[in-house]
Amino acid sequence: MAPAIAAPCRVSKSIAEEISATDISELRLNVLAGYLDIQRGVNDSVSANGRACADEEQWLELITLDVCRKGW
Repeated sequence: MAPAIAAPCRVSKSIAEEISATDISELRLNVLAGYLDIQRGVNDSVSANGRACADEEQWLELITLDVCRKGW
C-alpha cells in the first residue's frame, strides 16, 4: 500500500458537536484532512471533537459536520 500524502494545513477550524443518538442504528463518516474524535457522550448522545484542515480558506468553509436522519 502506498503511503498517504497529506495536503498542507494552511488554515483550520475547530469542530465540537454533541449529537443526539436517539434512534441511531448506524453512523457513517466522510472525512477529509484533519482529525475527528468520536466518543459516546452523556445521556443518549455522540460527541464529535476535532480540527478540520485545508490548504485554502474557501475549502475550509465547505467542511461541515452534518447529521442526516432517515425514516423520521
